[in-house]
Amino acid sequence: MTVLLVGNHQSVFPVEITKKLRENKIDVQHVDFVSLLIETKAGYDRTYAELLERTNIHPKLKSLVRLRLIKQMLQQSRADIIHFHYARWFYFWLAPMISRLKTPVAVTVYGSDYYRISPLKRWLQRRFFQVVSEITFTNEATMKALSDAEPALGKKCSVTRFGLTPLEAIDRNRQTPKAQMCEALQLPEFPLTVACGYNANPGQQHLKIIEALQMLPDALKAKTLFLFPMTYSGTEVYKNEVKRTLEKSGLNWAVLEDFLQGSKNAYVRLLPDMMLNLQVSDQLSGSMQEHLYGENVIIAGDWLPYDIFKERGAVFETIASFEELSATLEQVIKALPKYKAYGKNNRKVITGLSSWNQTIGAWLRLYESLQEKKQ
Repeated sequence: MTVLLVGNHQSVFPVEITKKLRENKIDVQHVDFVSLLIETKAGYDRTYAELLERTNIHPKLKSLVRLRLIKQMLQQSRADIIHFHYARWFYFWLAPMISRLKTPVAVTVYGSDYYRISPLKRWLQRRFFQVVSEITFTNEATMKALSDAEPALGKKCSVTRFGLTPLEAIDRNRQTPKAQMCEALQLPEFPLTVACGYNANPGQQHLKIIEALQMLPDALKAKTLFLFPMTYSGTEVYKNEVKRTLEKSGLNWAVLEDFLQGSKNAYVRLLPDMMLNLQVSDQLSGSMQEHLYGENVIIAGDWLPYDIFKERGAVFETIASFEELSATLEQVIKALPKYKAYGKNNRKVITGLSSWNQTIGAWLRLYESLQEKKQ
């Protein structure tokens, strides 16, 4: 079986699912949406990437050329299944062609591609959803949101979770001394470390977090390092704005900007005592799960779709608004040993939910079902 996967070579989830599917004898051709470079087991196919590179026009018009080339790629593909990762709203332009394809087409919704778009873009996105064979999600809450909004699409919706390979690195580094982790990340060592968000996207709401943290008692602020992992997503302009705000905040702070892999990425999950996850929206954050697996004590926004963790027994605090953050954080820190005691339980919950051994079966069943439709 061959799958043409339209994803992103810089995004961990398409890269990881490509690797795991190949381990299960599925031939995956991974297309990078930005460059149109196609990564295969044998190497790289630059056919469409070179056509895009030779297009010397305004960047906005180049996006239209990219879509035309993707259309051409799908029409010429001999793959058994086509799978889009991330439901870009402008894929509606491909809908007429997709409706005529004999090849089954699936799309996996990541979360922000559905929640963080305007009503008009969502209306256009709906046309794309109407013509694909299957729509998958990484959690039930987002699937329900779409199914409730578009009942006719409900019958083609299912959940396929990504496994989390970083869990393996966390286990390998779990016994690393705190001082060694701080040295590797070039961070000062404080009695308490609180991670604030997990990337540089403005949707993490760093500025609101900083405003709330300034309301903490001085004694608590003095012993705490507030760590802002901003190693991917976002822009330099936004990161600089966050840093300027931190410089005037009176907090002990550090910003991580270099992309981290392997042990250093694991240290960002293991070093913090606590993690604040108060982003605007989410589907099923891998980073949130990794912090739970690293036995961090979590404070999350109750507007985020994390009931799935609590239903399986995970323990973490939630707040309904930023006005509650400083008081809740102070309360949790006072009872930190009690919350820390839930760490091993939270590890078990994430193992059952997101280890690749538990999740890969749903992806394999999805492709088996789609291949049957083709026949």
